[in-house]
Amino acid sequence: SVIDESAGFYSGVARKDWRSRINVTWRMATEEIQAKCMAEAAAQGLLEIKGHRSAGGFRASLFLPVPDEAVNALSDFLRDFMQKNQYN
Repeated sequence: SVIDESAGFYSGVARKDWRSRINVTWRMATEEIQAKCMAEAAAQGLLEIKGHRSAGGFRASLFLPVPDEAVNALSDFLRDFMQKNQYN
């Protein structure tokens, strides 16, 4: 829902009706803001969210069981990052 509610700050890589429930993928408007997001996520312990080498962007993989706390931490981070950066 963070991607869908972001008014375009985050954009899904796949069409909404084709999205995977196992790989959550998204992009941002510029390489600069993506790099900033990646660095800030890593600083908060949110690792391994770099997208596929050919598709780019970000990818949160849910192949293995991921606790709700981890999903909530990523969602909270993305909402906070958007609030701090959408007008820059």
